[in-house]
Amino acid sequence: EAQAAGKLRMRERLSQAGVRRRDSLKVTRDRAANENSKVQEVSFIQTLTAESLAAELQAQLGDLDNRIQQARARKRSKLADIQASQRKRATKAAAQLSAAEMQREVEAEARWNRLQNRLTEVEERRRRREEVLARRVLTSERQQLAAERRSTEERRKRERTDAGVQRRRAAQERRSNALGSGGRRSERGSPRMLALKDSEVEPTSSEISGDTGTSDVAPEKTPQGSSQPRPATAKKFKEIHNRRGGGAASDWEDLKPAGDRLRTDSDAARKLEAEANPSRKKRIRKMKTQLRGVGDAWAASDDYRIARSGALERLAKMPALTAAVAALAAAPAPAPALGSSPSKSKPRAKPRQQQKQQQQQQQEGQQQQEKQ
Repeated sequence: EAQAAGKLRMRERLSQAGVRRRDSLKVTRDRAANENSKVQEVSFIQTLTAESLAAELQAQLGDLDNRIQQARARKRSKLADIQASQRKRATKAAAQLSAAEMQREVEAEARWNRLQNRLTEVEERRRRREEVLARRVLTSERQQLAAERRSTEERRKRERTDAGVQRRRAAQERRSNALGSGGRRSERGSPRMLALKDSEVEPTSSEISGDTGTSDVAPEKTPQGSSQPRPATAKKFKEIHNRRGGGAASDWEDLKPAGDRLRTDSDAARKLEAEANPSRKKRIRKMKTQLRGVGDAWAASDDYRIARSGALERLAKMPALTAAVAALAAAPAPAPALGSSPSKSKPRAKPRQQQKQQQQQQQEGQQQQEKQ
């Protein structure tokens, strides 16, 4: 009975387990069906979404295509308008071409006339500057010549005066020596009388200059510090000496060799002075070099080239003026200026720069004539 009861309980348990198993399978099948339905619903929704998106994209693509076609049409219309305006502008420009060319020619001619006027003014200013420089150089040369002439005359007067004084003193020394050798030491040969005679013989600056007032030239100082009288010629010194009661004319004849030696020494002194100080020729050469440098700088400037080309063109247009310039060039040289020695006037050689400029001007003039 216990086994039978156990078997019954086992059967009941097995039957309950079978029921539970069938219930669990059913629940599982229901869940699977539910999940499948959800999946199908989702897939259906996705299918609807893709179709709607494709339709929307297709609509957008059609709209974009329509806009592209409209833009192309607008571009074609604008190009047509631009071509029409260009054709109108070309027609108008062709109609106004002759008037515009005439206006440009008139403006170019006005500019050329203004340029020629400016070149003429530049040439006139250059000519005036050259004239002023030439006048200044001539004035300075004349002043230097006058100063050199005055200094030379003063130096010669001083030398002649010194020579006369030395001759007279030598004569007095000879007389005093003759008196001393004769043994007659009288009052005439005393040192006091000799000193008085020396003071009487030496002329003052006022007597040499010819007036009794104060001299305008102070006595010159020698290197030893002794003062010398104002320079005067030997003739005037001799007249003063005779007026004061000097010796005979034979004394002057006796002192000629000494005067010749003194003159030779003075010539040597003049040569040394000329070597120590710049001579007139050097100063004139320096000024000419400076003026030549100014002329070369002007010849190398653009204004000079423009003025030269304009002048050549004007000369080529005016044959009469060209003939006049050639006649002036063939005319003889002017007479030398006052104060210049004709024996020393030599034809000046033209600088190399001026020769080159003249050659260039001649070549340009020939080219202009050939072009005309």
